[in-house]
Amino acid sequence: MLYIFHGPEEFLRAEAIQGLRAKMGDPSIASLNTTVLEARRLTLPELINAAEAMPFLGDARLVSVDGLLGRLEGKAGKPSKADQPFAEGLAAYLPKLSPTTWLVFNEDHAIGEPHPILRLAHELKPHATVQLFARLNEAELRQWLAQRAKAKGGTLTPDALEALVGAGEGDLRLLDQEIEKLLTYANGRAVTASDVQKLTHGARSVDVFAMVDALGQRNGRKAIEQFHALVEEGEPPGRLLFMITRQFRMILQAKDLGERRANTSEMMRALGAPKFVADKIAAQARRFTLPQLETIYHHLLETDQSIKTGQSDPLLALDTLIAEIASHAASAR
Repeated sequence: MLYIFHGPEEFLRAEAIQGLRAKMGDPSIASLNTTVLEARRLTLPELINAAEAMPFLGDARLVSVDGLLGRLEGKAGKPSKADQPFAEGLAAYLPKLSPTTWLVFNEDHAIGEPHPILRLAHELKPHATVQLFARLNEAELRQWLAQRAKAKGGTLTPDALEALVGAGEGDLRLLDQEIEKLLTYANGRAVTASDVQKLTHGARSVDVFAMVDALGQRNGRKAIEQFHALVEEGEPPGRLLFMITRQFRMILQAKDLGERRANTSEMMRALGAPKFVADKIAAQARRFTLPQLETIYHHLLETDQSIKTGQSDPLLALDTLIAEIASHAASAR
């Protein structure tokens, strides 16, 4: 079998590959019959040698190749001159793939339909499987969270679902870990939004997002109140500064992309975020000018340096910083 697993949702791709390994039976035997290859310096003979090797004490071998189809896309959507023989040789070999080998092309972005290997895989069906793992939208993420909790033997209340949707910013690997932690804490009862707030650092990111939104609306008092509420809930000022800096870095990226008229897909890819998160960040970016964001980011870095060198009290420094950012947002209007 030939498999092409492509798209930005790395956690789901990894699970699909793990699902194939599970079908190989005994984990120790499956491990002996699994080979992972990196595309960067891979040659066609090395790939064929791995694919032609006979299974050891099992019925099948799994060969996973990371990033090869992306490499063969080149910069212009077709193989480079150096990779052209590789692409042609691979296309000639795949129809003759050993029946005892499961060959997986694992790609971290969506491969375009013109790709010759993707077209070949469609022609080789049912002996080939092509699956796109795109970013989940908000509704899909809610469904995934509920199903994930159920598969782990627990449940999430509707308000816990809402809290988790924002808490992980679409990072399924992080959210899977958070669900595990929350279900253990709940110990048989349904997980609530209060549990998410207590245990999930990502939930603090939602509050930071709201605090930055307040700054964009020139509401410095509300932003400072939210900041102090987070501190009182146990968040160290240093970590809050990190989250605020991270948020403004994404806003700055979004602003720059917006001025260059980047489309939604480009925005999602650059920010590493699903559409609903990218849309919210883009909306925040519209509240500031690019020079103001650059100044704010410079202030953030200065504050970080001042705190780390002991020149400023963290709480006082962040209060001052938030007031400065609010004044920049006000001048934007």
